[in-house]
Amino acid sequence: MDPRRPNLTLRDFFLYEQRRESDKRLNSFFRRLIYTLIVLNILIGVPTIYYEYIHDDTPKVYRDISTIPTSEV
Repeated sequence: MDPRRPNLTLRDFFLYEQRRESDKRLNSFFRRLIYTLIVLNILIGVPTIYYEYIHDDTPKVYRDISTIPTSEV
């Protein structure tokens, strides 16, 4: 018997078991939260990247040929 460590009682054993169980639940919660945030980031980010860098807008068509747009000067 180690004199620096007191005898563990039954209550201490169950407190240790409860802490282990709560740690498992907490780790599971954070793992699921991180997975959900990554999936949401992909789902929101892909359309943003598509419309920002890949999607070409239809060109502006001017009916009046006599005016020169400022972008063509």
